[in-house]
Amino acid sequence: MVKRKLKYFLIVILLLFTNTIFANPNLDQWLDTEKTYKDLINTGMGSLDTLAELARESEHPRAFEVLSRAIKDVADTTEKLMALQADKKKLSKEDEDKEKAKAITNNNLFVGSTTDLQRMLLDHDKNIIDAED
Repeated sequence: MVKRKLKYFLIVILLLFTNTIFANPNLDQWLDTEKTYKDLINTGMGSLDTLAELARESEHPRAFEVLSRAIKDVADTTEKLMALQADKKKLSKEDEDKEKAKAITNNNLFVGSTTDLQRMLLDHDKNIIDAED
């Protein structure tokens, strides 16, 4: 029973350890930043409702000023979130392009005899259309 629990414990530790070793630090930072921006936006939206109600009830100019500033802050945070997602897409596309570039083969190999190669080159010269004719 103890060995079995120890075995499960070691498996869980191994899985957690491998996830931290092979984790992409940039992706983790983006996910953390994205989560923070989303939390800020959600909190700001909740605060906007409260501030709007307070501004309506007090009818004080300063309350409306604070409300407009809060609206601007939420909009700025949303803009930053969109920029973050655009950068993430751009960098992931660059990574895909690099992988595709690695797959391109620029070297060609002719498999055949020298006679076949000469015939191919001679036939190629016959198929050329001269601009003067």
